[in-house]
Amino acid sequence: MLNWLKKSHPHSEPLPQAIEVNAMAAEPAIQNDAQDEVKALKSLGDNHFAEGRLTEAVACYQQAISINPNFAEVYSNLGNAFREQSLYTEAEQSLKTAILIKPELANAYYNLGSLLLEKGRVDEAIVQLSKALYLKPDAELIYRDLALALVRTGQFEAAKQVTVKGIALNANFADFHSFMGNLHLHENELDLAVECYQRALSIQPDYAETLANLGKIFLAQGKLNDALNCSRKAMELKPSMVDLHFSLALVCQQNGNSSDAMVCYREILAVKPDHASAHCNMGVLFQEQEDLDEAIDCYQKALSLNPDLIDANCNLGIAFVRVDRGDEAIACFRRVLDLNPEFYAAQANWLRELQKKCNWEQLEPGTQTLRHAVLHAANTANNRVDPFVFLAFTGTTAAEQKKCAEKLVQRVFSPLDALRNKLSFDHNRVCNQKINIGYLSADFRNHPVSYLMAEIIELHDRNRFHISAYSYGSDDYTAMRKRLENSFDNFVDIQNDSFEDAARKIYADHIDILIDLTGYTFNSRSAILALRPAPIQVNFLGYPGTMGADFIDYLVADQFVIPHKDQKYYSENIIRMPDCFMPNDRTRPQLPTPSRKSCGLPTDCFIFCCFNQTYKITREIFDIWCRLLIAVPGSILWLPASNEQAESNLKQEANNRGVAAERIVMATRLPKIEDHLARLQCADIFLDTNPFNAHTTCSDALWMGLPVITCAGDTFPSRVAGSLLTAIGVPELITYNLEDYYQLALDLATNRKKLEVIRNKII
Repeated sequence: MLNWLKKSHPHSEPLPQAIEVNAMAAEPAIQNDAQDEVKALKSLGDNHFAEGRLTEAVACYQQAISINPNFAEVYSNLGNAFREQSLYTEAEQSLKTAILIKPELANAYYNLGSLLLEKGRVDEAIVQLSKALYLKPDAELIYRDLALALVRTGQFEAAKQVTVKGIALNANFADFHSFMGNLHLHENELDLAVECYQRALSIQPDYAETLANLGKIFLAQGKLNDALNCSRKAMELKPSMVDLHFSLALVCQQNGNSSDAMVCYREILAVKPDHASAHCNMGVLFQEQEDLDEAIDCYQKALSLNPDLIDANCNLGIAFVRVDRGDEAIACFRRVLDLNPEFYAAQANWLRELQKKCNWEQLEPGTQTLRHAVLHAANTANNRVDPFVFLAFTGTTAAEQKKCAEKLVQRVFSPLDALRNKLSFDHNRVCNQKINIGYLSADFRNHPVSYLMAEIIELHDRNRFHISAYSYGSDDYTAMRKRLENSFDNFVDIQNDSFEDAARKIYADHIDILIDLTGYTFNSRSAILALRPAPIQVNFLGYPGTMGADFIDYLVADQFVIPHKDQKYYSENIIRMPDCFMPNDRTRPQLPTPSRKSCGLPTDCFIFCCFNQTYKITREIFDIWCRLLIAVPGSILWLPASNEQAESNLKQEANNRGVAAERIVMATRLPKIEDHLARLQCADIFLDTNPFNAHTTCSDALWMGLPVITCAGDTFPSRVAGSLLTAIGVPELITYNLEDYYQLALDLATNRKKLEVIRNKII
């Protein structure tokens, strides 16, 4: 027997004085008839106990004790009955009385030790269980509970020794094998743990806890199907065990296995309909499928169950953003920040909504806080700032943007390392006759990326390249979608595939170069690239910045957007196109210029315009625009219609700067892109924004012969317009500070001849 089991003889423990006096006062002998009655009462009490009638059991035991106060076994059983009724003080005293009366009663020590273990008094429990084992070294339950107590005090090696002895005593006791599996799991010996759990299940197939633990290992090993099977069996056996099923659903969701995740959440809610987090996460799945009504319904159900559930508040806010319910979105983000002021993911989205509404009062302090958090806050789920949102905040540097992306990679994509290792795609293979290029995107539809890329896809040399599309966005049934489907050699819809299944398809197609056109913009599935399905992986066009990831090899740029001196701010190798990184479609229509009157514009004034989204308009830029309106009498500023609050705020801000609100004219949204392009010809100058330039919007303006004046900054998104202007031979429209930006715009607005020369160069 182990030395620590011999530390004290069962008789050596001092007993409470009250119990000792009680025992000394006990009658020394009981008549035979009375003894028979006591035994009968004990037997009846035991029957009541076995059938769960605890009150009746206690009554029988107490009656037996009133006849014979020296019957230790009755005190022991009475202690168990009290324990089942959660009367722990009475239970402990009864068990100690049993020990006082009969110091060799092993069951009393065991029951007392088990009680103390349950109450968290683990050191005391170990003493009592050790005494029980000394008296009864062949009792398997004592080994089990003693091992558990030793684990709780961190004595893992001692626990393992006890468990080994228990297995030697009874190799068919499933608890021992399951517990040994737990010990191996603690030491991260996963294969040994699996063996133990499987041995336990071969003895006891309905062992729910063991199935749950086995499922956890399969999760860690990336064996999702095996984990799913274990989890479902465990929950069938013990419906209250929803935690594992929820964990499994999370892993399925994180791996892009949306269908299995949805099944898991539905199974959880069938058992526990008030599981708020399951409702919340189902909402995320619906949102990914662009079923926003269902998503909002799920989030609202979650919040009806738990109004303080931060994720549900934040996700509901994001869903409201998608359906243009900005005020409700802001309320959700504010609720999150009231609950946790350091929930920076919500703060970033809140600030973006303020940007979209041109509500600048709280932007500056909020942005400073966010920039500090990106650099210094712990990398938790709460602090996961959207890198694309972060690009547009005033003052953010290229170094900060890289850090923001790197944090996302570490938090979101590093957990996929196990799956990537399991897949272990081998790229040392025989070269294809043609180079296989795959384009990965959510935006093969009526979308700016497709407007820019369509002709590029059509122009690939099919003698040298085989071109595939991997589309995970919805089919909008537009002419652009049809054009793209016909342009690729192979168009693969992976919208409903998990990350793993999508990666397997790309690998099976022997893609040599996989080009991500979405990056960290909306609906990103960059996790597919994290599994490394292609030997060369490229970030191009959709996301104007570094991905901060080791699984992206190259970023397509040019010398203007990323000068050589700025390489340190990008994790990728830079491929610099000779002119400009941004393509365009030469087949786009150029309709005649409509009349200004038909566009709701004055016919005889100078028109400044900016068709960028309102989140790009900063206070500093708007100051310049208002100065120009004052300096050029009768001129107007033509902006795209957006949300009512943005329009109201901009007109109020103009009025505050001495510009009449009617000089701000809003352009209604047109259903056809060609009609929008045509009306751009009605403007005289396009005024760009900073720090987030016009990108596709700048390309559109230049395509229609509209001069664009930009102020280039130090980051990728702040230099795109400058790249386009350099490529078409009008670098004189690029400025590098806001005062020069103002002076250039004023010069061209007041010198029609000079402006006409610029226009002719662009056309």
